[in-house]
Formats: sequence, C-alpha cells, structure tokens
Amino acid sequence: MKTRLPPLAQAALAAGMAAMIALGGPARAEEIDLSKVTLTIGIQSSGSSATVALLEASGAFADTPYTLEWANFDGANAAVEALNAGAIDLDVGLNFSAPVLNQANANTPWTATDRPFVIIGAAKQLNRAGIALIVHPDAGIETIDDLVGKSVSFAKGTANHYFFALAAEAAGIPLEKFNLVLMPLSEARAAFVGKSVDALVTAISNSRPLVTSGDGKVIATSEGLFDSYAWFVARPETLEDPARAAATADVLVRLQKSLLWESQNLDEVARIFEETGRQKPEDARLNAAENITAYVPIDAEVIAANQRQADVFHDAGVAKTKIDAALGFDDRFNAVVLANPGPTVPPKATN
Repeated sequence: MKTRLPPLAQAALAAGMAAMIALGGPARAEEIDLSKVTLTIGIQSSGSSATVALLEASGAFADTPYTLEWANFDGANAAVEALNAGAIDLDVGLNFSAPVLNQANANTPWTATDRPFVIIGAAKQLNRAGIALIVHPDAGIETIDDLVGKSVSFAKGTANHYFFALAAEAAGIPLEKFNLVLMPLSEARAAFVGKSVDALVTAISNSRPLVTSGDGKVIATSEGLFDSYAWFVARPETLEDPARAAATADVLVRLQKSLLWESQNLDEVARIFEETGRQKPEDARLNAAENITAYVPIDAEVIAANQRQADVFHDAGVAKTKIDAALGFDDRFNAVVLANPGPTVPPKATN
C-alpha cells in the first residue's frame, strides 16, 4: 500500500548541488526542473511504523521539489518483487543479503545492460555487533561448539544465515554438523520460546526482550565477523532520465541527513522505538544507540562484502550460481555521499 509522508518544515537546500553531481555534467542546477518528477520508493517496515516515523521526525524530506510516494513492504522479498515488476523506482534499506541472492538465483543471468535493479547507496552499520546467537539460559550451552548436533533456527538466505555460516566457519565446524531449522523470524522466535529449538539467530534488537524475560542468553554476536549494509537501490530506467536521476541524488542526500539526525537525537529515536516499535524503555535506549548507520561511498571494500556473501551462500547451497557481485553496483552517486557525510563514531551502548 502506498503512503505519503506528510509535509515537513525544513527546506531542501541541497537539491541543486546533488543533482549536478549525479548528472556528472555541466548543467546548472536551475536548469533541472524536478517539479514534474514523481518517484515511488519502497521501504521495509517489517510490521512496525518506526522506520517511517524516524524519517518524518528527522525533517529530512521537507518540501521536496519533486513528488514522493512511499510503498510500504513487510520484508525484502516483497520489495524485490516490486522492483522486478517495475512497480517502484527505488527502495530504501533493502536487507544485506537480498541483492546477491536475487542475482545468484535469477532465471536469466544478470548483465550490465539487463539488471532489474542496482545498488546506488550503501548504508553501513557502524556498530558491528548487529546479530546475536541466543540460547536457553539453563541449557549448558556456552559456545557454538556446544551446538553441534542441536537445532539452530533462522530464516534462510538472510544476514542471520550468513552470520551463522561465518561463525561456524570461524569455529571450524561444517554447517551440516548442526540441525538447521529454517523458518521466518516470527515462527523461529515462537519455536525458541517454546523450547522447540535450541538456539535462535536474530538481530541484537530482537534478542534483548528474550534476555530481559529470562528466555535466552547471548553467546555470540556478529562483531568482527563482517560489516553489514542496508542498500539503497534503483531500477536502471530511473537513472536513465536526467531529472529522475537528479531527484534520486537528492533523495540520497536526505536519507543521509536523516541518519545524521538519528545519531544526534537518540532520546527521540528511543521514544519512537518505544511508541511505534513497542519496545521496553531500556531496550529502546540501547537499540537507538546501536542503530547508527551512515551512507559510505561504494568502493572495493563494499563490493567485496557482497562478494563474500555470494560465495558463502553458494557454498551453503542457498545461491544457485556463482556471481560477480560487482555487477549489482552503480557508483555514480559516490560524490553525493562524499559531499554529505553522515555519522562517523557511534555512541557506545552497554548491555
């Protein structure tokens, strides 16, 4: 369902400069008419309105010189389907694993001239401990080695899957040594609380209520294993039109401003998490501090992070084919990111 963000009070002064940078040409900002541009942008809310509420509270999308329509999706699969069908022009916050799996499992191999979407922005999670491995407190399980032969649950082909594959690799244990129970988070959480599975892999923010309730304890996190990104993606057709490309550049500027606002207003972010995400105050405070991300230029390091995912998922049998992950990126907006830096040092949260 499409939703419009309500008008906000802040003027958009960066639109002209962002447009010129995006176009990479000598066009003057005043020569680019964005008033007739409409962009439909997908956004993943995963059942919570916190993502939209944060964008509204930041004021970053005030008075855009173009029209925005926001399409709300409950997860990446629906967003990818909309991108493939041309139902949306852009998508914000596409999860880390979605692009490589879409490329690797495509019926027709992607080419430089035939890609359903490309990554144009990389929002890096500055706190690297984003995923947790959680077990029952009274189970006597202290390390991943203790889970050999036991059941571990997560959704197939997700960042959680990727984390557990890397954690098992680091421990020198083949994945087949574990009883992997692949199911969506809502089902996996219920199975864990009901003690139908021995371990659950989930985001740190999702693990906190389980720890607080006494249902679980964290024995490992993703810190140090990999850098995690959320992707800003576009259909190639959107970038081919100069005015729509200019508007897309401005959207990226505003997304970065929103992330910067979040890093500087943690109390307000925590309040939004409490009210719209139904989080406990102490969990909301920690989650706000750990939710700091910033758009970074698309470079060899960013592409290598996706290539590693593609290789791990192929070895795990999740990806059908080996791919060149670089094919899924377009770095034309790097200058926009460099001209509009986001947060740099995240506040330190304590568990």
